[in-house]
Amino acid sequence: MGDEHMVYQWCHRHDYFAYPTKGRDTLGGRPFQVSKIEVDRDGAASKYSIDLVHINTDFFKGLIHSRLRTPLDEAGAFFLHNDADEDYARQIISEVRVIGEKLKPEWMKRQRDNHFLDCEALAAAAAYMLNVQQIPEGVERTFALPDLPGSAKPATSAAAQPEATVFDRFRKMAQRHQKTGR
Repeated sequence: MGDEHMVYQWCHRHDYFAYPTKGRDTLGGRPFQVSKIEVDRDGAASKYSIDLVHINTDFFKGLIHSRLRTPLDEAGAFFLHNDADEDYARQIISEVRVIGEKLKPEWMKRQRDNHFLDCEALAAAAAYMLNVQQIPEGVERTFALPDLPGSAKPATSAAAQPEATVFDRFRKMAQRHQKTGR
């Protein structure tokens, strides 16, 4: 079985939170495009279809690089976590955008490893698909963090309703998925 079909099968089993993706240089100006995969690894008709998300790599790598150039005191600036190391920083800038012979943008590698740039581009694509660019500036959403072993629990009143955590939401999605048998 080819690697991509293993990914498709995994995404089918976890379709409540995972989509297979493929990068494309351009998509006619669109940031992403969703298509159906309806064949199995042997080319025969599949028992199910799965959504394949084609990602415009030029759009999202360009978005990451534009955020890197944004001054830190302006909205949209790119911030690194305190634990980000030199390798992470080098990989984020491991490619440079150039205009090729056919006047088409190309991303040229300046160093071999570019995995973190690809991860950031995919994270930006996921956020774009969730429409986070439409969230007004200044809006904040709070949620409760899960209780960790050995951590002290804050005092709460009996009337207070516990907030659902992100982990609880994924757990509920998985339970719904198992009930529907998809």
